[in-house]
Amino acid sequence: MKKKTFIIIIILMSIALTGIILVQIMWVKNAIEIKEKQFEQNVFASFKNIIPKLATKTVLIKLNAELLKFDESLETIINLSDDNEMKRVTVFALNTNDSVKTNKITDLDKIFEKLQIEIETNKNPLERLDLNLLDTIIENELLNTGIDLNYEFAVVQNDTLIKYQSEKFNKQNINSKFKANLFTNDLSYKNYFLLLYFPESSKFFYKSVIYLLFMSVLFTSIILTTFIITIKVILKQKQLSEIKTDFINNITHELKTPIATLKVAISILKQDKYISKNKTIQIVERQGNRLQKITERVIDSSFNNAIDIQAVKTDANKFFSSLINDFKQSINNETVNFIYEFQTENSFFINIDQTYLTPAIINILDNAIKYNDKTEKIVSIKVFEKNNYLQIEIKDNGQGISDKDKKMIFDKFYRGLKGNIHNVKGLGIGLFFTKKIIELHKGTISFESRINLGTTFVICLPFFKNKI
Repeated sequence: MKKKTFIIIIILMSIALTGIILVQIMWVKNAIEIKEKQFEQNVFASFKNIIPKLATKTVLIKLNAELLKFDESLETIINLSDDNEMKRVTVFALNTNDSVKTNKITDLDKIFEKLQIEIETNKNPLERLDLNLLDTIIENELLNTGIDLNYEFAVVQNDTLIKYQSEKFNKQNINSKFKANLFTNDLSYKNYFLLLYFPESSKFFYKSVIYLLFMSVLFTSIILTTFIITIKVILKQKQLSEIKTDFINNITHELKTPIATLKVAISILKQDKYISKNKTIQIVERQGNRLQKITERVIDSSFNNAIDIQAVKTDANKFFSSLINDFKQSINNETVNFIYEFQTENSFFINIDQTYLTPAIINILDNAIKYNDKTEKIVSIKVFEKNNYLQIEIKDNGQGISDKDKKMIFDKFYRGLKGNIHNVKGLGIGLFFTKKIIELHKGTISFESRINLGTTFVICLPFFKNKI
């Protein structure tokens, strides 16, 4: 992986991770804000009931006191009801001397007139209300709106002077946003307010989204941990890749000099006609050429080198016939039976670079022999036309490829398990090189294999029939 590509990946992953974290924070923040707004709405909804009920209950208590003054032997029942959208008060008096007799008191004008005079002449408006009822009324109304929190309250004048307060109300909380006017219908006393303060409101908001917050932190932590591990793995793999590439480049570079010297020495020796016919010299020359091809192949398949295909028009039959004959002579193995068939009467031409396609196909032929422990090794090569492609079918009767190896057989530096255990030598780049070369020739390669029955490789290459 190039350094620039790696940096781009890191930047993109960082942006994505940062975005996810910001979305999570905004999500939790919005959830808390929604809870706060819902809480505020419920508190102000409670205010709408608290103040009227305080006023009403205060009046009813005073009314009951006046009735007892009227007749101490009566037990009064006061009923407050709506009638045609008008408040109506009905008072029943129960005679304690005669439990069966119930009197309905309808003439209340004098009593109400007295109460009205007392209210109007009272210079302290707070004496109109029984503030001792506040705590109970507030608690009941808050519970009715689903708020079960500790609270403190106070009655203040001009937002600064506390006239009445709960036991633990702190003066520092006098600026609480939860306040309502006590005398909404009286223009003279608009400066009297009821304040509510909730000491544990913040805990309540966070507690309401604690599950959401926990899951958000958990998944964000997992993503962050995965991100860090991924970066470490990428860095380690990049380092290993660079080490491997440097090793390949260094070892192939070091091999070039002795190979070149060996070829020069063989060329000098072959100038003697007696030595040139020596089988040992021929073997040395053949293996020297093979070593050179392997070295070039390693260089071509290294990470820092791109293969430049220089394709030329080539007669397909002549190419494959020559390739197979040369390969048969190079291995010089009497146990191998080669069968070559060019199954067409027409002349086919293919655009190929023989320098690369020759070793690519030889890799398959070489494997057909190396991975074959049969007494008689059979390698069948068939070339024929199919689906507008020239199809090359290479079949052997070898040991086959296991299901485990099939998925990775074309991977670079991968060698089948048996190849690593037995005396089969190789670098693990043969089939990788073959696949890459065939694809550069705009062809395809596939295979079928069964254990102990052999393997069939199928190569498809584009072709044309007439000379250009």
